[in-house]
Amino acid sequence: MSKVFIVKEESLCVKMDTILCKNEDKELQQLLENNLDLIPGDQINPEEPRRWLKIRREMPVEDPNTGSSRWSIDFLLVDQSGILTFVECKRYQDSRSRREVVGQMLDYAANGQFYWNKEVLRKNIELSANDSNPDINEIIMNFHPESGDSVEDFLDRVENNLNEGIVRLIFFMEEAPLELKSIVEFLNKQMERTEVLIVEAKQFIKDNIKVVVPYLFGYTEQARRIKKKFPPESPGKRVWNYDEFIKDTEKKNKREVTESIKKLFQLFSNYQYKFGTGVETGSLNLILPKIHNSNALISICTNGRIYFNYNTLKETELDISFKDKLFKIAIDLEFGHTEEMKQKSPSIPSETWGKESDKLIQKIEELIAEFW
Repeated sequence: MSKVFIVKEESLCVKMDTILCKNEDKELQQLLENNLDLIPGDQINPEEPRRWLKIRREMPVEDPNTGSSRWSIDFLLVDQSGILTFVECKRYQDSRSRREVVGQMLDYAANGQFYWNKEVLRKNIELSANDSNPDINEIIMNFHPESGDSVEDFLDRVENNLNEGIVRLIFFMEEAPLELKSIVEFLNKQMERTEVLIVEAKQFIKDNIKVVVPYLFGYTEQARRIKKKFPPESPGKRVWNYDEFIKDTEKKNKREVTESIKKLFQLFSNYQYKFGTGVETGSLNLILPKIHNSNALISICTNGRIYFNYNTLKETELDISFKDKLFKIAIDLEFGHTEEMKQKSPSIPSETWGKESDKLIQKIEELIAEFW
């Protein structure tokens, strides 16, 4: 194991004592949960360091045949490219780190698309955020994902990567046994789309000072060259038009929802709008120059969701008035919006707004006319 020294006066170095974990939950899992950057994203990709968003700790894995839980993953994370990252924490002295856990991790990589889709992932992100009660749209957009400019684009990218086997498997330990390193090195050379890595979070202590030094193992130059043959396609941006927007809407929704979206499109076209640039999901965005020159106030997506973008409005008298009246529409139509949501960009699924589509269109038309 590497040595770490504290530099005292007159360049005198004092060696810190190494620590082997005894309590996996406190010394590894809780440590990682509070410090996701202990997975060194800059070592995984020096040119574009990986950033992490937690989907869930103790993510349940269901048997696709029975629906019952088979086991759980210590952490399910995702990076800004929409690549799911499975993390298992194991102590050095836990022999399972080189036996059944390896098999479980390979099971995740091979069958992940049978366990989860983007709606399951969305619900688990929301579940993880319940303590602080932030909005999932705010969480993901503050994460600055690479995929387009909407939450739906990002979740579509995650699901697509999962279906293509583009995932990352990480063993998080204070020190990895040689047997596990040999397995990881072998797998990483053989698997073209899946990354298999070890993060050694080596821990040291001296005079009540505790230090953690994360080190990445498994990404040799040979492995990097293999992975580069099958990189995830850059999501880039897409230029939408009316025909493509409607075609994608028809593919993803029931006829009644599509007809209502067409009516909203016609309403927006009488004023000012712009298309989003998402790759997988199109969006139509209402613009009111009197309120703001470019911010989308109401967004309609081809997956049937409508967003009331309260968080784009400023603290001017006009903006506050528009926000209050838009919020009143949500309350009158029983969309479940709360005062806390007035600082966010909540989405309304078609199952909710579709029941009141005619009233919604009428109220939005009246609101636009008042502020145009």
